[in-house]
Amino acid sequence: LCRIRLIEPFPATINDRACVSKIRNAAGSLGLKVKKPGEPFRWSEDFGYYLQETKGAFFGIGTGETRSGLRVEAYGTVDEISSALGLARAQVTREDVRETIFNVQKLLMSVMADIASLNLPEPYIKEEHVKLFEDIIDKFDSLLQPLGHFIIPGDTVGAAALDIARTTTRRAERCLLRLAENEPVNPNVLVCLNRLSDLCFILARVECEVK
Repeated sequence: LCRIRLIEPFPATINDRACVSKIRNAAGSLGLKVKKPGEPFRWSEDFGYYLQETKGAFFGIGTGETRSGLRVEAYGTVDEISSALGLARAQVTREDVRETIFNVQKLLMSVMADIASLNLPEPYIKEEHVKLFEDIIDKFDSLLQPLGHFIIPGDTVGAAALDIARTTTRRAERCLLRLAENEPVNPNVLVCLNRLSDLCFILARVECEVK
């Protein structure tokens, strides 16, 4: 026999009832369902400390899927795109490319929200966003000469990071297509991801070829 002593290094996360009531009312006004977790689990160690100092309530937003679900995998992969684009933005030399990347990163927040949400009264991503991607592609493509050979990534750090973003976007698109086989997916999100991979390719070429 052995004796085990459990030491809890972090305080429990204890929500304030009044704050919980406000969250429930807000969710109800939006037509969202509120679900209690089936079993107790540790949400956030740092929030446990925070709630010792002030009143509050810690809650999660999602569709109720596990972290291994296809929907979670899809918007998590879009999050990876933004990280790759962040690396590219830190390395590219052209200001117009850097500004474009930043604007795409901001739009990806709405893309993730659209994927993560069900039964939205109005989608976050619309046809106008598809048109926006296509216009940006046309703008930068007009700076390039016709392509007559395969491109091996790595001529510059910025272009290489853009190529990582491109391939990550392709993976996100595949994740979303698998999800769409069984669950509703905004078709404009799929088209935007398709256009984004094209844009990353074009921006990488501009970074390398246009001085």
